[in-house]
Amino acid sequence: MTTTTESQLNRTKPQAEGNPYWRRAALVLGICFLMEQLDTGAVMVAIPEMAREFGEAPARMGLVITSYMLTLAVFIPISGWVADRYGAKRVFLCAVCAYMAGSLCSAAAGTLGQLIAARMLQGVATSMMAPVGRLMLLRSVSRADIVRGITLMSTPAMIGPVVGPLIGGLAVSFGSWRWIFLMNLPISLFLLVAAARVLHPQPPQKVGRLDLLGFLLCGLALLGAQAAAENLGGAFLPAWLGWSAAGVAVAAGAAYFAHTRRVTRPVLRLGLFRYRSFRIGVIAGGLGRIGLTGIVFLLQLQLQVGFGLAPHIAGGLVFILGLGSLLAKLFTARIFAWLGFRRALILNSLIAGALTASLALLTPATPQVIILMLLLIIGSVRSWHYNGSNALSYAELPKRRQTEGVTLGSVLQQLTMALGVTLSAILVAWIGDDGGYATGFIVLGLFPAAAALGFLRLTPTDGLEASGRSKSERS
Repeated sequence: MTTTTESQLNRTKPQAEGNPYWRRAALVLGICFLMEQLDTGAVMVAIPEMAREFGEAPARMGLVITSYMLTLAVFIPISGWVADRYGAKRVFLCAVCAYMAGSLCSAAAGTLGQLIAARMLQGVATSMMAPVGRLMLLRSVSRADIVRGITLMSTPAMIGPVVGPLIGGLAVSFGSWRWIFLMNLPISLFLLVAAARVLHPQPPQKVGRLDLLGFLLCGLALLGAQAAAENLGGAFLPAWLGWSAAGVAVAAGAAYFAHTRRVTRPVLRLGLFRYRSFRIGVIAGGLGRIGLTGIVFLLQLQLQVGFGLAPHIAGGLVFILGLGSLLAKLFTARIFAWLGFRRALILNSLIAGALTASLALLTPATPQVIILMLLLIIGSVRSWHYNGSNALSYAELPKRRQTEGVTLGSVLQQLTMALGVTLSAILVAWIGDDGGYATGFIVLGLFPAAAALGFLRLTPTDGLEASGRSKSERS
């Protein structure tokens, strides 16, 4: 990986402090997160219909989601190097074009294999779009504005989970799931034009050689682990090959760890875990993300397959999750300014765990108003968790480590999200539809609750400046 010199960073600092460029950039970059979340939210609703069309078990269709997330995770490690080598803005614009191509291929897919391949193309494109966009923002905003910058950039993305399930449900009920991917085209085109006009060029930098061996080892480890996990939920590979995938994952992971000790610029710098706020934000935040991502996939299966609701009705219910996340933007920064990262994230994790487990109590007879209220609160808690753990992760990283921090943090985020979906699918496949949903929500609720133990290791002053609290408020 490459590092950015202090003089290069200082050249962007007056722009961040002297005019609202970072605000405009955050909103434009937020469109790519909007598109990604809109796509993901709509696809979640369409999973049961895709399963019927392709003749697959609904739980196995998690591959449509995890193939995208895993490919994204595999290619994120080289996104920082590519952005610095060829220029962040140029890479971002090319990635938007590739995402459009992946969306077209997804809409035209005739088999499950073709759809998975197209989703992987979307994943490669997003790996050069979302992390590079986050990196461009971090380079343009002051440390004191990190929470506001990340919150502003992620605000458009909150519209995706709100509108996505509605669009997905309507498309499936009154048209075709293929429309979901076609809706990406006008959004991509708008993003392409807006980014070209608003974002400042970031010229290519002199970088070292790409850690190709490290990239291959990381990719093998991630792919092997995911293949082995997916095989637990439904044997799409022979048993011996599934266990072989697990062995490859372990061997590749161990080889990469040894490799990092021999190179000066590994593709993923594991040494970043020595920074307390980064280590806790990524690991504890990732635990919470497993549970809070898995519930969306599991909830769609429960509502449509378990309760027999029509896709547009199920999508309308899950839409409330996104609405809660959007409303949470009004008070997230205030919560962290009031409580600080330690107290806010411990409280959030305990609430998130309890609420996730409470979904096990839902039945076909549960009044929809109760479901709506519960999902509204859960959506707010998810946003609180995601934004807080993200801001904590990057709050105290030195500027020269931000590229590497964004890369490593993004890989682990995607990996934990994929794990949440895979775990949900495994539980349903093992236990069956009737008991799998309730058991799944209880198991998923354990993960954000366990995250509280990680956040306990924070001190009251960790991330103090980024939280917005003054020194006089330490406790």
